[in-house]
Amino acid sequence: YCDFEVVCVNDGSTDRSLDVLESYQEKYKNLIIHTQKNAGPSSARNVGISLATGDYILFCDSDDWFERTTILSELANYIKSYNTEEIDVVYFPGNTNWDGNTDLSPDFEPRRFDTGKELMNEYCLG
Repeated sequence: YCDFEVVCVNDGSTDRSLDVLESYQEKYKNLIIHTQKNAGPSSARNVGISLATGDYILFCDSDDWFERTTILSELANYIKSYNTEEIDVVYFPGNTNWDGNTDLSPDFEPRRFDTGKELMNEYCLG
């Protein structure tokens, strides 16, 4: 799957993150970089959303990664299997690694939620 853009929001990093991003941007023309003073993850996500031009958005924080290189294809196929007007949010499990404790979810098992409110009710209250 190659019809995608990557929006990176440099939220006031003090290391060489911007240098790394710029070196990738030379290789990958679908990489968009935005630098701002540190304003926190919510602000960074909102800026990323405002810069995105695609139909769908997938978040990956700086301390996260995707185990498989096929994640975009898998998500695109999953979304295409439904009438796209019916889907508001797709949630799928990930790996958790805090303090060396890892809970692996090796299978891609997305769950469909008809609304973001439904997802938040289950995710936050369930």
